[in-house]
Amino acid sequence: MCKDHLLKRFLYFSSLFLITWTLHCSPGIDTSTNYPVEYKLEIRETGAAILRKAFMEKESDIQIHAIGQIEKILPDDTIGSRHQRFIVRVSRNHTILIAHNIDVSPRIDDIEENTEIEFYGEYEWNPKGGVVHWTHKDPEGRHKHGYLHYNGRKYD
Repeated sequence: MCKDHLLKRFLYFSSLFLITWTLHCSPGIDTSTNYPVEYKLEIRETGAAILRKAFMEKESDIQIHAIGQIEKILPDDTIGSRHQRFIVRVSRNHTILIAHNIDVSPRIDDIEENTEIEFYGEYEWNPKGGVVHWTHKDPEGRHKHGYLHYNGRKYD
């Protein structure tokens, strides 16, 4: 009877260890964002398709959640509300401008080209590919809150 009890305890703790190890060390998990890779691919593909359609149909005022690669960091726009600006490639043939209000939300100090960024904000059409703004909380609560997710940190 004692051996059965020890065997059950061994199997229980071995199973618990394997489950914990599998969840922690799984290659399908991106530890920088804690999102499964499949989820990030879905955001990338869906966001790119929505942006492509909005650009082709010259639509604006669209809430968009997407992931892209920072292609070029631009100087801040300091006229009126200050905005940190950078170009993001969302698909092979489409780039957009991100205009992140740094009077309302923290600036991304460690931003680098050729790195990935996730964003949620409002898309506005323009002939160069469009711009996404409202990547922050609305202090007056009249607009949907947006954010940027970069290098394991959320900026909103």
